[in-house]
Amino acid sequence: MKVEESRTERTSRRMLSELGRRCIFKPTKAMREATQVMVTEVIDLELQRMRGEIRNELLGINPTEKILQLIDMVIDYYGINIDELQGKRRPRPIVEARQACHWLIRKKAVNNRLSLSEIGKLVGGADHATVLHSIKKFDGVVEYDRALRHELMMFVNKLGKTAEWNGKQITIKP
Repeated sequence: MKVEESRTERTSRRMLSELGRRCIFKPTKAMREATQVMVTEVIDLELQRMRGEIRNELLGINPTEKILQLIDMVIDYYGINIDELQGKRRPRPIVEARQACHWLIRKKAVNNRLSLSEIGKLVGGADHATVLHSIKKFDGVVEYDRALRHELMMFVNKLGKTAEWNGKQITIKP
């Protein structure tokens, strides 16, 4: 049973065969595999860049700009600076600010869905497990802390997106 190869694999194979015809020496299997991996990575990066451009055109927003605005609002609310947010220290206000950023970026404020790793890189270099834990923990905090929930929804509204809570659209006036 022959498995059909993907478009990326066909392109990589075609580029490798072209490269092999142009070379004076015969590439080894390891060289071909390494080249194929590099070509695949380049194609993946280009696809990711193109998807971002298309998303920006369709939505009419720059998600990175929205994320930076959100981070600025959170650090102003918690009274810390960006170096503390992205640093390694773990006092309670700094940890809560990081968790708020993770939660808002993942759940509420950004139209595109960044991966947990990408969110972690933006906010202090945390790995995906740390981001997932902080999102789950912050879900519980937001569920019971009405003042914090109100403030977070204000952040979302300032970014120009209608906030939703338990499936209902809400607009909070300052």
